[in-house]
Amino acid sequence: MLRQNEYRTKDIYLASFLSLSEKLLRLEKETNFYWFFFENKKRCEETVNNYWQGESKVETKAFVNAIKSLKARVFSGDN
Repeated sequence: MLRQNEYRTKDIYLASFLSLSEKLLRLEKETNFYWFFFENKKRCEETVNNYWQGESKVETKAFVNAIKSLKARVFSGDN
């Protein structure tokens, strides 16, 4: 359930990118995918816009580690 001032996405790569700068609040399982919820909707929307515009710079290793971390949470069932 989406609460006020939260941002959500089901894109694990976008969620991984967001997790580098924003607080991941929780994961919610749907039938065959997960929602990733972050705090501060406005800041997340700005970060997402920069992501899609190709205007963000991140360390490759940090991004890969963020992907691995989220995948581990999803597949461990420990959400």
